[in-house]
Amino acid sequence: MVKAVHDKGSLIFLQIFHAGRASHPFVNGGLDLWAPSALAIPGRIPGQQIDYIAPKEITLDEIKELKEQFLNSFKLAKEAGFDGV
Repeated sequence: MVKAVHDKGSLIFLQIFHAGRASHPFVNGGLDLWAPSALAIPGRIPGQQIDYIAPKEITLDEIKELKEQFLNSFKLAKEAGFDGV
């Protein structure tokens, strides 16, 4: 995809973010939710009949792990040829 965009003379950037408590195991492949606190968003996921759930409060060690995951994602984006992240 990156090559195809570059072949047309354009730049391509990658957006990386952490959904935190705004996600749900239903939509994120069953992964646990991490967020700064264990508070659920009131209401339901837009377009779904599923209530948000309380995430796990992230620990300092998990913050370090998440930071490393983001850094690895940045490195992979660079290797893939993205023009920025």
